[in-house]
Amino acid sequence: MAHIKVKVLYDFDAQAPGEISIREGDTVTVTSRDVGEGWCEGINAKGENGLFPEAYVDLDSSPDVSPSTETGLGSSASVSPSAPLTLGRPSDDDWGTPEGLLEMASKAQPTAQQGEVGLFPESYISTQPPHGAPSVGNGSDATSDWDDWDDDDDTISSKNNQGLGGPGNFGLIIPRDTSDVANKGDGGAVRTGTVKRFNSSNSVNGDAPRGTRSRSNSLSAAPKSVMRFSNFVKSGGEAFLLGTARVAINSADYVTIVNNGGVIQWSQPYPEAMYKAEISSPKKESKLKGLKSFIAYAVIPSFNGLPVYRRYKHFDWLHERLVEKYSLIPIPPLPDKQVTGRYEHEFIEHRMQQLQLWVNRMCRHPVLSQSAVWHHFLTCGDEKQWKGGKRNAEKDDLQGANFFNAIQAPETPLDVSSVERQTEAFIRFTSRMDDSVQSLFRTAQDQMKRCQGPYKRECVKIATALKEVADAFDLDQNELDTQLNASIRNTGETYNKIGQLYDENLRHNWENMADTLYEYRGILSSWPDIINIHRTFLTKRREYQRQRDEGKVSAEDYVDINRRTDVVTYATLAEITHFQQERVRDYREMMHTFLQGQINFYEQVVEELRTAQSRYR
Repeated sequence: MAHIKVKVLYDFDAQAPGEISIREGDTVTVTSRDVGEGWCEGINAKGENGLFPEAYVDLDSSPDVSPSTETGLGSSASVSPSAPLTLGRPSDDDWGTPEGLLEMASKAQPTAQQGEVGLFPESYISTQPPHGAPSVGNGSDATSDWDDWDDDDDTISSKNNQGLGGPGNFGLIIPRDTSDVANKGDGGAVRTGTVKRFNSSNSVNGDAPRGTRSRSNSLSAAPKSVMRFSNFVKSGGEAFLLGTARVAINSADYVTIVNNGGVIQWSQPYPEAMYKAEISSPKKESKLKGLKSFIAYAVIPSFNGLPVYRRYKHFDWLHERLVEKYSLIPIPPLPDKQVTGRYEHEFIEHRMQQLQLWVNRMCRHPVLSQSAVWHHFLTCGDEKQWKGGKRNAEKDDLQGANFFNAIQAPETPLDVSSVERQTEAFIRFTSRMDDSVQSLFRTAQDQMKRCQGPYKRECVKIATALKEVADAFDLDQNELDTQLNASIRNTGETYNKIGQLYDENLRHNWENMADTLYEYRGILSSWPDIINIHRTFLTKRREYQRQRDEGKVSAEDYVDINRRTDVVTYATLAEITHFQQERVRDYREMMHTFLQGQINFYEQVVEELRTAQSRYR
């Protein structure tokens, strides 16, 4: 597009990599309005190039236009001012967002006449009053207090209820995304492992893999999530690929990938750095003189043995931070929230068991277990220090694509065709595995219901019928065999005990299996997005390869781009390796525990029946 010089209406401070600060009254040069979702790319008064909100400048303030200088890394095609504004199927951009519509909306000449009545996209207007600068606060200060979240564990968490003023919103209300990737069958909703990845639900070749979030063809049905990290540029992907990202990296932030005999994997921590954490001692606490209450769990890491108490809201906050930071790692889902019975003993014990599974998985991951925000969660018991660490985590520069800068991968170049075959085979595998997990999860839930209902009721029916026989025999005045009557009555009681065993033992046996499968439902739902992020980097590399062949990108620059793409590939393959290792370990342990529980149950049933039988000798 043509470069346009415009006046700045409001001050804007850069808050994320790739953004630039602008000041009211300054003149800035808009170099691209193709970013979409209310953002422009341009050059500020200091000569810095980056992104800033379109609403903060007056695009009609100056008709001065200078020809665009086409470069290999920043050229963009121009659009005719008379191009029609179509509101059909969103274009398939790199990250699956309807940027094509936003681009055309920003470039098309308005044709609407004053007073006309009709339909238009809600996301194209501001719902705030026209006076005053739009809010761009990151919201971290508003939620930085130790205990200032909603005390009801069953209310919607803050990330789903941001309303106005969130980062990059510019007055737009963020509606809730009601899509549930893993909601197959009647297994109930699952908290997916992905909350805010780069929106990559559309595959590069146009065929979305099974299990990805489907997007409607109409704007009215499409999620209108307006996020700072919503496409390749604003997520930092482009800056990382071109080597223009400027982030400070401490030595402790680096993670290493190794190639062990052809197996690409995350470098394991030193033995002394490996640890476990225990969830225990749930207790009901309250505030505001008992008006608000909640359950707090003791979290005790093995490396210091010092307990810290965490509510479900703290786990929820941690989960969101991990998802924001690690875009190529599927973060396991937290247990579901529950509206009723939050303080019942059985619910508390089961949630503690589920949180223990989640913590165990975190401690086993070679990257997540060494994460600063995770260690802050495990160790910080001081309120003031918690607030500071919480703010630091929310302002972490190494989030999303910026985290790739902290990855130290092998120098050996990877074969693109081999990598693509491997990742495509993996996504087919995870799709089939997802189907099998859904099926077994539904079966486990069905068996749990049967243990509480039909199986137990059948035993009670048998017990009742035997008791009636004993009662009838008691009416016999001859009393030929009083011991027989007592034995029959005892057999009825035995079946009552067996019914209780179904409810108390066998049900929990199936429940343990369902808990592991629940985690895998969430993890598997994240993989299509992760693979699509990797695909997008491969597609970008092919684009720059073509530009290199055309002389628009130097050979040296392309070598660096190729190397950075390999870093993303190495990270993807390392996480695939970790997933497969965990899968083998988890399924072996799950099936061993399940069968042991089945054996124990039926041995108890046999023992009860043998005892009842012995009374008839």
